[in-house]
Amino acid sequence: MRTAVPNLDRGRVKTDGWSMRRTTGPGDREMSIDSLDADEPVDLVFGGSFCFGVGHRMTAPQRPRRAALNLGGFSHSLAQNLIAFMFLCGHFTTVRNVVIAVLNEIYLLQACDAIYRRFGLFQFNERFLNDMNGGLNQERRGTPLGDSPRPFARLTHREADEDAEGALLNESLQGVFSTWTCQAAVSGARLVAVTQSTPDLQQRKLAEGERELFDRFDAASGIMEADSRVVRCHSAWHRQDMEDLSGRIRFDYLEINDRIGNDYDQAWLYVDRVHMSDMGYALAAEIVAETLQR
Repeated sequence: MRTAVPNLDRGRVKTDGWSMRRTTGPGDREMSIDSLDADEPVDLVFGGSFCFGVGHRMTAPQRPRRAALNLGGFSHSLAQNLIAFMFLCGHFTTVRNVVIAVLNEIYLLQACDAIYRRFGLFQFNERFLNDMNGGLNQERRGTPLGDSPRPFARLTHREADEDAEGALLNESLQGVFSTWTCQAAVSGARLVAVTQSTPDLQQRKLAEGERELFDRFDAASGIMEADSRVVRCHSAWHRQDMEDLSGRIRFDYLEINDRIGNDYDQAWLYVDRVHMSDMGYALAAEIVAETLQR
């Protein structure tokens, strides 16, 4: 589905033949799926824009301390990342860690009008529902998308329905993370879920330039209401759901926003409320690297 351009070289952004971002390994070695030896120990990192990056040289896994591959894609959901892992993990015999950036599902919960109960949330699922079923008029839409449990469950985005929609998301998260843990265990890898970094979940003072960019972005984008719901949902129940799942299904969970506090007051870490600056991505990479060494 949605993917980057393969073999792209724009200076700040390079992709390989698989459309994955090239990463920097030990000794400043440029790494990609095809350049890595099959038996070389590697960390595999998945996620959306927190992993892939948007216009930045430094994305979360790109640190020269150890071999790591960035296998995420912008706006990708957990299900899309899982599919990538299942098709690509056979290229490697020694996977040390599998890192997954999470929070995109909460953004998608606000952007989509239905959740696919088998595959969770993904962009353009309304178009997928209609086009892959031969076009649906209002009467035929009741078949996959009705009041009783159906393949697609409606999302209203109303605060009154937040608990019910959160329960649907948690059901989807449990399914995908159960599969992630099984797949990681086959590879002998440790599974680590990392909350995507966002300033609205951090206790720090923004730099003046950050605040100016945020004000301009908020005025132009019109997504402040959805962004506020994301923060509220994560604080109210999503974080607790992830912590509960990590204990029950047995994977590690890192709330990275707790690690970016007032020690970083006035540091210019973001270019908008979702995407980080080079300094921000470098900091996030250090925090993730420290976690993997424990």
